[in-house]
Formats: sequence, structure tokens, C-alpha cells
Amino acid sequence: MTDNLSKPLKIMVVAGEASGDLYGAHLAKELKEINPEISLVGLGGSKMKEMGVEIFFDPTPLSVVGLSGILKNFPVFISLLSKVKSYLGQVKPDALILIDSPEFNMRLLDFASKLKIPTFYYFSPTVWAWRANRAKRIAGSKTKILSIFPFEKEAYRKAGCDVIFVGHPMLDIVKTSLSKKEACQRFGLDPQKPVIGLLPGSRKKEVSNLLPTMVKAAKLIKSSFPDAQFLLPLASTLSRDDLEPYYSFLPSPSFLIEEEKYEGLKVCDLAIIASGTATLEAAILGVPMIIIYKVNWIEEAVAKRVLKTKFIGLPNIVAGRRIVVELLQERANPLAISKVALSWLNKKESLERIKLELSKVREKLGEEGAVRRAARAVIRYASP
Repeated sequence: MTDNLSKPLKIMVVAGEASGDLYGAHLAKELKEINPEISLVGLGGSKMKEMGVEIFFDPTPLSVVGLSGILKNFPVFISLLSKVKSYLGQVKPDALILIDSPEFNMRLLDFASKLKIPTFYYFSPTVWAWRANRAKRIAGSKTKILSIFPFEKEAYRKAGCDVIFVGHPMLDIVKTSLSKKEACQRFGLDPQKPVIGLLPGSRKKEVSNLLPTMVKAAKLIKSSFPDAQFLLPLASTLSRDDLEPYYSFLPSPSFLIEEEKYEGLKVCDLAIIASGTATLEAAILGVPMIIIYKVNWIEEAVAKRVLKTKFIGLPNIVAGRRIVVELLQERANPLAISKVALSWLNKKESLERIKLELSKVREKLGEEGAVRRAARAVIRYASP
């Protein structure tokens, strides 16, 4: 073990999804700040590239949802896996950082282990939810887990993994600077009237699957609560054209925002959100939410057989109990969504209670500085 704070290290980062690209970018920034001589290369998107990572392939457009998406892109995945393995074998970087994307990265993990490349898994497989056998496989590879959740840390340690708890980087990433009044002025909102956020996910498939339902729910809410305003933040992976066909049907006043999404989310009195990273962002900002999601019947059947958690929403999983509403499959319908939203809007104490519970979720995520702790761990244990 060495500090490696001034040695010219070569580190490879592999992120296959938009969220992984975001986390990889922040990690790259910290690595460069700690050791400016570090050379970074890998798979990722525009955010990692902006932070100085030499990207030799951007897989984020291929990020998919569900089994059908994986099978459709399987030939591309196999070809890419072969190229990355070849690169690892030729270059043998001082460290390999894997971010999420377990179907791809678990294969890289095994290969890197054979080459004795120090490997770190950041946003590791959710073994606490399903496929617990992956933890023992990771333990056997000597990969270090950079753990983001307290319960995740315990699950991996029980399997014999080398775990470094760093906390969740979203505490470093989700920042706002505007007051509610300033943010409302920025987005054209009336601060005296309720604002409802609509976040249908970061993938086109999620948008087409969930946003029509959200639009119908918004119309029902508006018919019973005329003062309601709607805010639709644009995910970095989507274009305005992806949302326009649905946005045009939202009741007025509705606003599509392309930048400063955290400022926009913070002013929301409540949000209707697709299950995923955005639910944790909302939790950190203290925004009460209704979590919705839909998958096809095959994926639903598989999930029922393998999932070990009672919930799919990260705020509920972190809390260990239901603190926000989850409406899944046929329950994720406009009427059910609008009923929950209207009950909260008509009973403000319900919103305040949820905000209090979300503040406890934030506390469980650890302290700020997670990204720097992760970067220091990588540099410390990388081969000199």
C-alpha cells in the first residue's frame, strides 16, 4: 500500500450509463486535483471527457432498460468487452475503476483479477437486492468495494469483500444556491402556488413509457387544484425533442427546464418520479415524491422471483421502510397518482412529515466528501 500522491499513475474508468458518467466525471476531477500527473482513460460519456478522461468509446447511448434491451445490444456489448479486455492486457493500468453496469463490468472484473490489476467497484452490484452470489465472486477477485450505502457495506463484508465505506457522492453533487423566490423567478413560477415536478427518467424508453401517464395525472390534478404548476426538468441524456411531444399536452402553466435541474427540483412542493437516481436527488433536496415505474410482464415475473427488497425506491430502501409512495405496474395509473398528489396538496402536514423523514435518509447517506474519499482510496491502493 502506497500513497501515490505524486507518481504518474494510469487509471482506467469504466462507466456504461449516464449516471455512471456523472459519478465518473466527479471522481476524475478529484483524482486530478489530488494528483495532477494522473493519466485517465476509459469508457464513458461527455461529462467524463470534460474532466480529462481520454474516452475511447462512449457506451452511454446504448444504456438500456430491461432484459429485452440487453439482448438487443448483446453483440455490441460482446464486441466492446473484447476490445476493453485487449486494452487491459496491453496497457495494464495501475488501477481499474468500475462504475455500475454489472452485466458488463463483472466480466471485466474477472479478467482484471487474472492480470492482477488493482480493481475498485464504485456503485457495485446491488447484492442486497438480488443476485447475492455476485458478492462472493467479487470477494474472490480481490476487488475493493467503494461502498456508498451503510447497508451495502455490511452485505459485502459478510461475503468476505474488502470494503471501504466512502458515502454517497450525490451529497457532493446535488447543490443549490438560489432561494425559492429566486428560483421561481428564474423559471417563471409563482412562488405562492404549488409546484409539481415531473421526472420520467433519463432514457427514451422510460419517457415513452411513463411520461404519458404523468401528463394524464397532471391534468387530473389541475382539474381539482387549479393553482398547480408543473415543472419538467430535462435529463442530460435527453433532448428537448424527446419531451416536446408530451410536454405540449401538459396543463398550463408548465415549464420545461434544460439547465439547473437541482434548482428546479428544489422549488417543487412534490414530484412524480421514475424509480432511479432522481429519487435520491429529490430525497437529498427534501422533496416529497411519488415513485412510479412500469416494466413488461416478463421483467415483472423475473423481478418477483429474484428481488429481495420490499421496495424499489432508493429513499425507502435507505430508510428501511416506506416513507414515500411507490406505485408500480398497473398501480402507476393517472387516477392513483393524482389521488396521492391531491391528498398531499390538501393536507400540508403530510408533506412536512415526509420532508422530515427524507432528512433522516440524507443523514444515513454519510457525510459530504464522498468523492474525495473514493479518489484517495483509489490512489492509495493503486499499483505504483
